[in-house]
Amino acid sequence: MKATVDHPTDVLSTHGSRARTTMLPLLMWCMLVMVGCIDEGQAICEVGAVRCVQNELQQCTTNLEYDVLEVCDVGCEAGRCACDGFAPECDGDEVTQCQAGVVTSAICSNGCQDGQCVECDPGDHECELPVATLPCEGTQTRCDGDLLLRCTDGTFVEEAACEYGCDEGACTEPDCEEICQGACTAEGTCVQCEALTEFAPASDAYNLLSADLPVVWSDRRDTGWFTHNFALVESPLGPAINASTNVQAWFTDDTVPGLFVGASRALALAFTPAEVVSAYVHDGCTSAITDAQLSVAGYEGYRRVMSCPAGHRWDEVALWPAERDYIVSLQARLVTPCDDSAMDRALDSLQVSTLPAVFPPSVAVFAGTYVGGSNASNAQHSLMFELLADGTLQGTSTWPVTGEFTLVGSVNEAGLVSIQDDAPERITGFKRGLYTGTVNLDNGTITGTYADSGDPTLPIAPWSASR
Repeated sequence: MKATVDHPTDVLSTHGSRARTTMLPLLMWCMLVMVGCIDEGQAICEVGAVRCVQNELQQCTTNLEYDVLEVCDVGCEAGRCACDGFAPECDGDEVTQCQAGVVTSAICSNGCQDGQCVECDPGDHECELPVATLPCEGTQTRCDGDLLLRCTDGTFVEEAACEYGCDEGACTEPDCEEICQGACTAEGTCVQCEALTEFAPASDAYNLLSADLPVVWSDRRDTGWFTHNFALVESPLGPAINASTNVQAWFTDDTVPGLFVGASRALALAFTPAEVVSAYVHDGCTSAITDAQLSVAGYEGYRRVMSCPAGHRWDEVALWPAERDYIVSLQARLVTPCDDSAMDRALDSLQVSTLPAVFPPSVAVFAGTYVGGSNASNAQHSLMFELLADGTLQGTSTWPVTGEFTLVGSVNEAGLVSIQDDAPERITGFKRGLYTGTVNLDNGTITGTYADSGDPTLPIAPWSASR
């Protein structure tokens, strides 16, 4: 209802009687009182009308009074709150944006998605990704799926692909608790991810199998595969490596990451890879991946990933070659998602030498006292060691300047030799000397290469020894 008291002459001309004009102001005033205008000083307005009073946007109510509709942050102009730029927003089929300093809105005929009107029928294939039809100003940003777009010369263009998604015109920051279970740096990256960037080859004590393992998982066990999971096969099953920050704790502590790699001929006589994977039991854990077929560098087998109540996972793999004459098993406790790289790297770098029919191997044929050394100018020294019937080796190396060092090592049934000295324990700052070689089955001599541990220029010198 629109009320007015400004035109008594219209009423005069309608009724044709001047006498009635004296009653008109009173009658109109009574009508206004009936519809709610009760204060003589109150402003009279049309319901729904808006106006600006300083920073307030006011609207006329059904009581014909102006009430505050919104307090504008930037200012109020021409019945609208002013704005200084924000990303377009969807509210149902309505899109709201800031244009020329004023908040505007429009109804999208085909719906609104991600701050823009959908340009075609949402059922059409070309509408899977809506087309930006709205102009932009300044440096506004918006999201298109995981893409961050920024306004450039009045058009939204791609600025970045957000690794953890895009929301409200900004790339989403990674959730430390969810992604890294709390182990995050100030920059939002997982601490474990940084620790697992460096890998190095590792072998068992008999040099029968090797894989690239994280350098920080420096606590190792490499003497064999000892287990009670396979009742039909006696331990040790074959060569193996355990690697962790704490191998002893890895067996019982769910917060300690680590990895096991083992190989066995005996196991392949009684089990398949699928049965090996199934033999590992973890109370309370549920399978995320069960018996998934796996093919890696000439091996075929199965992989299972289990999620456990404590938050860690078990990633377990069993493989055998085309001849099916032995089985390789890898088992990793993954405490954070960053630990996944350890299993993947071990699988990619796995190497298995010819396995002996019996483990541990018998090397009685090589037993004896050996004398030799290296004549290389940068590593000239002599060796003397005793090789025992069980494959263990002990002796000394003598260098012209630095003197004598203790040697320990082993030889497997195939004649592969691995020896190391005690240089770091004897002299501060010295690197450990590493000897690898092969026994000549015909005459019993050993030849190989010597190098300092951790030196990128390895190997540096040949060596030999004769019984």
